[in-house]
Amino acid sequence: MTTPDERMRAIRFGRETLSDLTTRTDVSVQTRTVAGEILERYPTHDDLVGFLETQRLVLPHEWADALRDARKLLEAVGLSRDLPEGAPFFILATLRHFPEEGLLECVSRGPVALTWLAHERDWP
Repeated sequence: MTTPDERMRAIRFGRETLSDLTTRTDVSVQTRTVAGEILERYPTHDDLVGFLETQRLVLPHEWADALRDARKLLEAVGLSRDLPEGAPFFILATLRHFPEEGLLECVSRGPVALTWLAHERDWP
């Protein structure tokens, strides 16, 4: 089961991975372009922390859409055979706690976002 702080970390890793994809020369131009377009809508870690502090209950639709699009891209890239050794594993590890489409639909419509995300904590 994914904890709220694991989900927050996965979202942060997702952003870092998308950013990495925009500069990699070993992925297609289309993948770099799509990653860049998603990044423009993708919430930053500071955005998410600010969201938690306001105690709003519904995730903004734009963020939910960006996370949904990111998941689709990361899944496709993670299954690609064209990446260097280790890259697909990192992507699939990020996806382990990354929000799924059904969950994103739920938190962008109803008052559950506060229990869905939490500040990351340092594990001993």
